[in-house]
Amino acid sequence: MEISKRIKNKLQRSKKILDVAESIFMERGVLETTMDEIAHEVGMSKATLYVYYRSKDELFKEIAKRGHNHLLNRFVKDIESAKNGFQKVRAMGLTFFAFAQEQPDYYKFMSFFEPKSPEKFQKIATLMVLDIVHLLEKCLREGIEDGSIKPNIDPSLISKSLWAMASGVVQLISVKGNILAKETGTSPKQMIQGFFDVVEGSIRS
Repeated sequence: MEISKRIKNKLQRSKKILDVAESIFMERGVLETTMDEIAHEVGMSKATLYVYYRSKDELFKEIAKRGHNHLLNRFVKDIESAKNGFQKVRAMGLTFFAFAQEQPDYYKFMSFFEPKSPEKFQKIATLMVLDIVHLLEKCLREGIEDGSIKPNIDPSLISKSLWAMASGVVQLISVKGNILAKETGTSPKQMIQGFFDVVEGSIRS
């Protein structure tokens, strides 16, 4: 069924608002940006803006979802060429660390949105995490079946633990990486390698 011109225009406007809000958020920060500024940059009244997005939180949620979808698509793409379940788990780790480095703004949106999102968005934030955890769990189960991962682990538990560990490492590097490198001599690269050493020693057959 062909989408009507009216709906197409509405979708295009919605995307334009989101693109503009994303650009301003990344440049100035979410807290420093107002809906008045977004409306001005888009070229519409604030009343019209509220027809599309009811609050700054709504815009923030949609941009966090954009970042999440970028990451999830990269996960799916990057595990395709992996030879076994363990290599898929490792590929997801490499992809996540690369994403945080290459797309720092999206990473910040996601890491800020998940723990600090308003109560009405908590379910969405949780489902975003579970998308990744379930993909990890699937890779772990494949690894058990193909023999590349220890058979006595609990994929459901380990998938959550691995995601928590990887997120913690990236957060630590993002917030205190330079200080830790200066004070302890441990570089971000070494911390990431340490993560993979723990993973390999814990789950690889």
